[in-house]
Amino acid sequence: MKNQEKINNKKILVVEDELIPFELYKCYLKVIIDEKNILYAEDVSVALTTLENEHIDLVIIDLLMPKTDGFETLIQIRKNKKRKYLPVIIITSYRLNKEQKKRLDKNVIGCFSKIYLKEEQLTELICENLYKN
Repeated sequence: MKNQEKINNKKILVVEDELIPFELYKCYLKVIIDEKNILYAEDVSVALTTLENEHIDLVIIDLLMPKTDGFETLIQIRKNKKRKYLPVIIITSYRLNKEQKKRLDKNVIGCFSKIYLKEEQLTELICENLYKN
């Protein structure tokens, strides 16, 4: 019970340019945290503003976004020393090459394909990381 209360108060920021995938992720996340703590950013500028104004415990980023892709979004997030160790999960429909996977492995706690994403995988990884903090 205490662990659930601890997670319920955590905030997750989802950086996704399309509303339909965001709504799907929100359905997954509502099982583990309060819906009001699931925040949405449609691009990097909104994400960075949200990160400045809110205490965010974990970020989920889509790699393929029109203005600024997820790689650049991740770089922008990590520029701030306070966010150096902020847990980040990548969800993408993009097929990653070896170099891109290696680049992400150093900076994220998980990377999922949108096509094969399962609720249990995502929520389990999130719970593991939110329990720690």
